[in-house]
Amino acid sequence: MIFVPHTELDYEIANSYLSVANATDIIGKQTNSATWTALPNETKEMLLMQSSLAVDGALSYKGVKTSATQLLKFPRDGVYTLPRNIIFAVAMTALRYSNDDIFKGISREKISKHETEYFEGKEIEPNILAFLKPLRANTIKVEFGNSNE
Repeated sequence: MIFVPHTELDYEIANSYLSVANATDIIGKQTNSATWTALPNETKEMLLMQSSLAVDGALSYKGVKTSATQLLKFPRDGVYTLPRNIIFAVAMTALRYSNDDIFKGISREKISKHETEYFEGKEIEPNILAFLKPLRANTIKVEFGNSNE
């Protein structure tokens, strides 16, 4: 799969919220970044794509996609600048994946000419999920009970 990081021009075809350079800048400031730093760029790209998908699937987010055809859930509501929460969550998830024994969980699926790689059973850590919660869509509380009609 071709790696396409998010930009204002490429948001519709982007499959990662971060470029390798942007992710490395964020991850490099963490104490446990040695494994990430040692990885080849192709592996970093794969981890960033998977991390972006994991963050996308973690919650239902406020607003609507800017374009119905965009691959990722952000940008939303025509605001092309990504929320810092999304950027940080993707970077920290990629870092976690790079430090995990994740490579044992890689699966491939090929349909026609398209091939997708993904990781089985990998979820967002609770501390990263908590960081994303301010962006989640409001939930509607529905109560069922006896009505006095």
